[in-house]
Amino acid sequence: MKTRILILAVIISFNTHCQPDQNEKYLKDFRKHFDILNKHKNWYVTVGDEYDGETILYAKTFNSDTLLSLSLTKHTEGNVEHFEMNEVKKIFNRDRDLVDLQSYDQKMHLRYWYRFDKKTEEKKIFVVGKYNYLYLHGGLSEQQDLYFENHADSLTRVRGDSLPPLPSNR
Repeated sequence: MKTRILILAVIISFNTHCQPDQNEKYLKDFRKHFDILNKHKNWYVTVGDEYDGETILYAKTFNSDTLLSLSLTKHTEGNVEHFEMNEVKKIFNRDRDLVDLQSYDQKMHLRYWYRFDKKTEEKKIFVVGKYNYLYLHGGLSEQQDLYFENHADSLTRVRGDSLPPLPSNR
């Protein structure tokens, strides 16, 4: 009985080590679609949730005091695959007390940029995109959401941190 368990353990171990690294396979697939993955080296990749034909992949790389992290999704329907970049975050000046965080969309357009105290990570001081951040993270009322959607082209470019609240009516 002990011999059978040992043989089974060796077979499972052998099969596990001989399979190609799934994370690297996903990274290779995404590299074909998103050039940012080819511009930077040494990506650390983890696979998040996998469900109903979707696989979420997280990738990050470090360069000096800068962390670049990506959230990507692979959609599979039958034999058709579609790749989507959900978000790109760039965190820099990590060696200072005030750290910068920038968030980009899949077209590499800046969504928002804020600074935060690296000791507490609580207070955000926005350079640009505060309204966009509030919209994306559920910080607006339903009426303010509608106002933002109707005026997003100009509101996404508003700079600064001390901004008035968006109107609650149309």
